[in-house]
This record gives sequence, C-alpha cells and structure tokens, in this order.
Amino acid sequence: MEQVASKTAAASSKKKAVVADKPKAQPELCSINTADPAALTKVKGISPRLANDIVRHRPYQKLDDLLKVKGIGVKVLERIAPYLCV
Repeated sequence: MEQVASKTAAASSKKKAVVADKPKAQPELCSINTADPAALTKVKGISPRLANDIVRHRPYQKLDDLLKVKGIGVKVLERIAPYLCV
C-alpha cells in the first residue's frame, strides 16, 4: 500500500512541476493618459462611468493619482494597477 501511495505522490509532483514551469502571460497594459474610455473598460474593474471619470481627470503623473477619481479607492487601485500604466 505504501508503494502505491509513494508512486502516486511522485506522479503528482511531476505534474505540478510541469505546470509551474509555464511562464505566466503578461497582461496588456492600458495607458491612463492616452487610452480612450472603451479601452479602459476592457480592464476588469473599470466601468464605463469610471473610465469616463479617469479620462476627465487627466493628466496623471503616477498610478496613485487615480485615487483622486471618485470611485477609486486603495483596494480598487490595487486590483486594476497591474493592467495600467502612465
């Protein structure tokens, strides 16, 4: 019984190693200073209203400047920041 368990564990670890070796795809970045509202809404977490507010408050010096936009707090910014650039 122990041999079967150890073979199963060894097979599982090999499968996990193969999955771990795949590089993660980099998300496409969207510029908060140049993207139109339609492009901004493609970012998960940005609604059409929020996209229009982002465009209205331009220009931005850094991503943290988005905190000035109504509807964007620290938690929302943390979620959307990996998909945005200045």
